[in-house]
Amino acid sequence: MELSVGFPIMLGAGLLLFTGLFALRLRREALPPSLAVRAAAAGIIFAFLCGKAVFLLFNTHLLSTDGLISLVRLNPEEFSFTGCCFGFWLGAVCIRRWGYPSLGDSGKTLDCMAVPFLLLIALARAAELFAGELGLAEFSALGLEEIEDGSLLARFPLAVRDDFGTWFLAVCTLEAVLILLIALCLRIAEGRNRKKGEARPGSLFETGVYCVCGIRLFLELARMASPVFYFVHVEQVFCAIVMLVLLIRLYRSSVQGKKTYGIPVVLFFLCIAVNGLAQYVMDKPWKFESMLPEETYLALNENLQAFGLITMLATVVLLFALYFAGVVRRRKNSAQRQP
Repeated sequence: MELSVGFPIMLGAGLLLFTGLFALRLRREALPPSLAVRAAAAGIIFAFLCGKAVFLLFNTHLLSTDGLISLVRLNPEEFSFTGCCFGFWLGAVCIRRWGYPSLGDSGKTLDCMAVPFLLLIALARAAELFAGELGLAEFSALGLEEIEDGSLLARFPLAVRDDFGTWFLAVCTLEAVLILLIALCLRIAEGRNRKKGEARPGSLFETGVYCVCGIRLFLELARMASPVFYFVHVEQVFCAIVMLVLLIRLYRSSVQGKKTYGIPVVLFFLCIAVNGLAQYVMDKPWKFESMLPEETYLALNENLQAFGLITMLATVVLLFALYFAGVVRRRKNSAQRQP
């Protein structure tokens, strides 16, 4: 399974869609549409720099073995997806602040970028169908049985078959569909907020990013090609950091002048710890044999995959609930402060 021409074509389509849709939304908000073109150009540059830097930070051996060529090589597997997304956002923000200093609140611009940005991410994920093993996973990684020709999942784009006839789950397709659903929900929320004027500028963008990181926190473990540092999936760690920052920002803004994010942060770390423990148990179950009664250990070992996946999914669901509880709280407090 090698990189095909479909990968750059889909990335290019995503960039064009982002630029066009972002420009239309800026015009609707009486903001300069030219910002979209400059944001896309800067986003591409910063995405390359940040995505490559994050990957090489945890794969320094490539610098010693391949030299400077590793800095400019365009192999999709040699980039951090989270780093690329952060870089693209950073490029857009820099252009917004330096190129258009006369504009008002940057949160309004970010909200205009929210849905186009998610569509770009979804297409970038879907493009991994054409990038070898990058967007694939073994079916057993998500508790599914291996499939054969003729079954429901044995077809593109749900799965991809290698040169030996083995089918692999296209986890990138699953991520892309979920991200598109998030974009749809944001679009609905955007229309509702425009009528009622409830949302704080920038909140739509932050909500979309938090949801995408939550999805990737659960699905990243299944991917066959994912940056790993000492058995820890780097992408999951970065997604958790982004989610923590956004969670703190949400709860700090829910009540002005008060630090009300202590309990949410504790609950957040508890969910992350349980998530990590479930992954560790799935990877090395024998480490817990002496700590558990024999019957409990045998039962756990027989249902290890289901136990681990359910536990991980539950922690992610709780992280979503924690965030949206903060959204509801902020809306109530905002309504109470209005005369």
